[in-house]
Amino acid sequence: MSEHPAASSGTPAKEKPPPPQQVVADFWAEFSIEQPGRVTRILPPSSHAKLLKKEISNGPTLGNVKTTLGYEAARDECRKKVQRIANECRRLNEKWSDPDFNLESDEDNCLHGLIDNDSPRGPSVDVYDLRNALRVLNSAPNLLAPLETISLPALGNILEREPHKDSSYPQSVHRVDFTFNKPQFTIDGFGTSDVQQGQLGDCWWVASAAALCNVDGHMDKICVARDEECGVYGFVFFRDGEWISTVVDDNLCLNSVDFDDAYSAAYDPSGKKAKKWKEQNQTGSEALFYASCEDSNETWLPLLEKAYAKIHGDYDATESGWAGEGVEDMSGGIATTINLNRILSKERLWQELLRANKDFIFTISTPGAEGGDSDSRNGLTSQHAYTVLEAVEHEDEAGKSIRFVRIRNPWGLRDPTGKGEWDGSWSDGSKEWTPYWMEKLKHKFGDDGVFYISFEDMLKRFNLLDRVRLFNGDDWYISQWWTSVTVPWMATYLDDSKFVVDVTEPGIVVFALSQLDERYYQGLEGQYSFDLHFLLREAGSDDHIALAGSELRARSVSAELQLEPGKYEVVPKIVAYRNKDDDLVEETVKKAAESNPRKLQQIGLNYDRAHLKATQWNPISETSKDPKSTPPQESKTSEQPTDDKVVARLETLAISSSQGVTATESTGVDPAETDTTKDDEVRREQPPGTSAVGSVATQRDEPQLDVPLGPEGEGEGDRDYDHDHHDHDHDHGPDNIEQQPKTEDQPDEAKHAAGPWNAVCVVGLRVYSKDANLGLHLEQS
Repeated sequence: MSEHPAASSGTPAKEKPPPPQQVVADFWAEFSIEQPGRVTRILPPSSHAKLLKKEISNGPTLGNVKTTLGYEAARDECRKKVQRIANECRRLNEKWSDPDFNLESDEDNCLHGLIDNDSPRGPSVDVYDLRNALRVLNSAPNLLAPLETISLPALGNILEREPHKDSSYPQSVHRVDFTFNKPQFTIDGFGTSDVQQGQLGDCWWVASAAALCNVDGHMDKICVARDEECGVYGFVFFRDGEWISTVVDDNLCLNSVDFDDAYSAAYDPSGKKAKKWKEQNQTGSEALFYASCEDSNETWLPLLEKAYAKIHGDYDATESGWAGEGVEDMSGGIATTINLNRILSKERLWQELLRANKDFIFTISTPGAEGGDSDSRNGLTSQHAYTVLEAVEHEDEAGKSIRFVRIRNPWGLRDPTGKGEWDGSWSDGSKEWTPYWMEKLKHKFGDDGVFYISFEDMLKRFNLLDRVRLFNGDDWYISQWWTSVTVPWMATYLDDSKFVVDVTEPGIVVFALSQLDERYYQGLEGQYSFDLHFLLREAGSDDHIALAGSELRARSVSAELQLEPGKYEVVPKIVAYRNKDDDLVEETVKKAAESNPRKLQQIGLNYDRAHLKATQWNPISETSKDPKSTPPQESKTSEQPTDDKVVARLETLAISSSQGVTATESTGVDPAETDTTKDDEVRREQPPGTSAVGSVATQRDEPQLDVPLGPEGEGEGDRDYDHDHHDHDHDHGPDNIEQQPKTEDQPDEAKHAAGPWNAVCVVGLRVYSKDANLGLHLEQS
């Protein structure tokens, strides 16, 4: 019998390819990273240990406490800050300049974010120094003998054109007493009619400020302290479940350049031209580049907007958003976005609107104009946020009841094309306005942004309603818990990491599942974004009581219910999306450390403060290996950590994921002896394990492919994502977002940037109730 030709020739047999199922199995085996983690610290701990000591020692509220306690603490701290600054100003006999947000000396970092792709690169020679030098030469042309004939005035005028000084940027910066003839923080209190949006795309925030002006005394609770003579103003805001405070000076951005910059060669010995220029271009509220008050001498809104920009890092960070979140940030309330074309009971919605400015605050948005006639909007600006002022119901002369909603455009007036206000039925000047109705509704026509619209037309012409539940009064309690969660590629309800709530009294309970507010550290978001969902059920039950989720807002989802005493479970589901075109956090840090270290320090500190929520400081655990040995309540009264302990603790919280050690597991090394030689490196932290203060992570060695259908029989693939709902000030999200892997060939750099699936989300559950004994903890199985 003859041999096979391949065998006789010595040629090895071709290797048999693996079965197709094995190829798929191998792909999934390598798809997710072995030890998931995320960057939890941008800056080296030794550089800001004192700044973070308070956050590490106290952390967010874990117990069930009155909602007023956190606010009062932030308010009192803010008042002390303002007083300390004012005392120092009087000692030095000078107005205060904010070293952390200085529009005069650090304008770019106050206006723009960490990643400012739109900003052109300036010349390598400092244009300001060169311009000043040329001014000297221009004033004395015979001072130097020129080597060649040039026109110094012409060259000087060219160099006057500073970078970034086109009309889309502020042209100058001046203090309140320069810009306003008789400045007053408020004139006749805070009013909705005060509010006018500037040249920043923050109509969502301006609309929310206008809405809160309708709540008696509320803006006084936000604008808590000031010394107008010294130019220092203090405000409080609600961030990631807790109240914070900040202070700003009174420098504001203006639309026009100074006379000397506009006419450097002008002859003006008497100063009349400069005075006239200032009166026409740099005086009063109309001179401001950003938001302003309607009264020419009122200052509260531009200063409040500046404080809001400061806490987020810059003015650009406040571009685009949801008005409901703006109300949350200035009230501590909980927002729910309602899609108006899905209303089940119009009567129920109307009854809630009647409680506007009492239990609820409402803002409303228009849809986009894509695919439709812009005239069909009847004067309303597309993709724009408006303030709901009130809802009223009256009978006409024939006894027929008519429902009205009064709404305001944050612009405060129409745009040059006449758009901005409703021009359909019941609009200013329409045929419906009889003397009877003018008297009944006390309405006056005018270009003031305010208009009436019928309830039925409101449902047709607007598409989204943001409803914010307010927790006013001394009888509301808040309990919250934050944690890190490893998010699988295929989403499922995380039964192994659920929040357990023990309700002891019947009443209204409001649940809000939130992720960290990335607006505070824009540029450091990384490649992953998340949608939040949760279900609420009785403990041990397979049936849900409520489902919460949103295809619209990403920061939080909520549910409000009337509950009886008992034990309930909140089971989260987190859907992760990946945008491979975005830089990894660690790559951004490396770039920014060289290109803009000052901005990285500012935004990095915001990032670090936020991520401490999932890596909480527990002084007892530094000496005890058993995280259950001390109840959380006892740890709150423990001794304040020293700076050395803070540094050591931050080091242990930033353990490299390659070590596979959680923040509360034993590392075999004394924290005080932790290697600090790599402080300047950005490290990835594996999500922390269970600790006495609730820092828990869920880890999965492989992606979970079993996605149970929701109680309504809908999987994630059945969700209808409508991207036409966004306000032009709303975030549309990245265009190249992926939830599944790419199999086609990619350049080596792209593959390296993508890497294995590594999605980790920091989430927190807040529970509001009037139950003083409500309990909350995280249960991991």
